Amino acid sequence: MVERINANWFFNQVHQTFDNLHQIFREEGLGEVVSTWEQMKGENGVYKLLDWLDCKFYGTYPILKSLAQMEEEIPASGLVEASRRFLNKIGVEVKEESKRRWWMHQEGTGVLAFGNHESTFEHFAFTSLLGREDINFVGVKIMTYLGPHSRPYFLPVMPGRYATDRKVSGLKSRFDPAHMLYRAEGLSSREIHQLNDRSLKQAAEKLAAGEIVFICPAGGFKITNKWGSGIGRIILNTLELPNLDLDKILLVSCCFSGISKREVYEAARASQKNGSFSKTLKVRFGTEFNLAQLVNELTEELGNEMTATQITEFLRQKTLEDS
Repeated sequence: MVERINANWFFNQVHQTFDNLHQIFREEGLGEVVSTWEQMKGENGVYKLLDWLDCKFYGTYPILKSLAQMEEEIPASGLVEASRRFLNKIGVEVKEESKRRWWMHQEGTGVLAFGNHESTFEHFAFTSLLGREDINFVGVKIMTYLGPHSRPYFLPVMPGRYATDRKVSGLKSRFDPAHMLYRAEGLSSREIHQLNDRSLKQAAEKLAAGEIVFICPAGGFKITNKWGSGIGRIILNTLELPNLDLDKILLVSCCFSGISKREVYEAARASQKNGSFSKTLKVRFGTEFNLAQLVNELTEELGNEMTATQITEFLRQKTLEDS
């Protein structure tokens, strides 16, 4: 009974600590979270234990610290250069395997770029290759709390499984730091739907304005995994916009490989221990095609009536054939 009470006490303390950090994250930004962590790990037993666990098993803190530094650098250097420096600090080199494309440097060209979750930081890996700053990320809502300089680049969404009215199961869902942060948003299924709907409509407007929108629809690190229908919803939203020249909006797939999420955190832990660790994240772009071409192919296969799920699956199969 004593062991059970102590375990319950510990888990309650852990959750309370993450709730406090989440509140700081939302209200004051990532920089203040890093400062609080740095101060409290020398004063508070729970923080000290969490810091030890992070250093041994996770590697979250050095990544957060590098992200906070990236946020501070954006006003002076821009997001592209700040992204390159961030990846360098966590020991990740980005290597483009395909030929560099003209749209990567030409502002005013609408591009919907989509890829898989190879290492968690595909958004910044993709950006580090660009020669233009008009980039928009469809990303999880907590990324908007990094700070005021990176916030304008994000179109926030939230996976439905983190809704307050959805059952939580499994140790990973209960105690993984990222999962705890997502659940701490306290959004219901309805609120998540409204948030996602608003951001995916904004993504369509960004495309029509000649900007880049980047999304990772794959449900894991493999491009072959099931895709979420967000990318299909963006395309449907874009097609509903008036006076749109479909020939001027490009779509391009991005396949990330060579380093897993686990290896990124291994690199971060090595950095935390003052060691050295370096991995290469490879990026290969598929053949770009414009929205007019996609509509013609979709109509030929699906007819005039099509759903976001059907469009998403069509794009997934097209990407696999191009791989």
